[in-house]
Amino acid sequence: MVATTAVSKKNGVAPLDPGSIYYVTDCERRNVAALLELFEYNPYDHDPELFFVEAELTFAGFPCPLRRRVLEFRDCGNRDGILLIRGFPRDPVVPPTPVRPHVDVERPTHYGEILMACIARALGQPAAYLQEDSGHLYQYIYPKEDQGYKQTSAVLPCF
Repeated sequence: MVATTAVSKKNGVAPLDPGSIYYVTDCERRNVAALLELFEYNPYDHDPELFFVEAELTFAGFPCPLRRRVLEFRDCGNRDGILLIRGFPRDPVVPPTPVRPHVDVERPTHYGEILMACIARALGQPAAYLQEDSGHLYQYIYPKEDQGYKQTSAVLPCF
């Protein structure tokens, strides 16, 4: 399997160096899923600082090879400048994609947000920018049918 970067098809597709990809094993996936099930904080109902501290503590329980790869990337980087992690557990409840931005979707679990927080804290201090979705740490950028080939946050309406 060859992983590729998100480059427009007009410009071609650049393959990633195999060292830039980490494949989570089945055993690691089960381990991480068990940690996610124990995570008690909702990223939207708690103080963000507390949420990130808990995420950092949860990362300490991740399987050693996965933690090692993330920390090596933090300290040394790699040729591609990215670390693609494949195979994390998926959120057991995935609601339908909203058709307009800023729709609050109630979910019982938040695997994506927790995983992003765990990795972000391992890499450094997460930051949000006021210019991007009013400074929300987690941004819901919804696809538009006519722009499905783009990776951009410009789909949000400007006021």
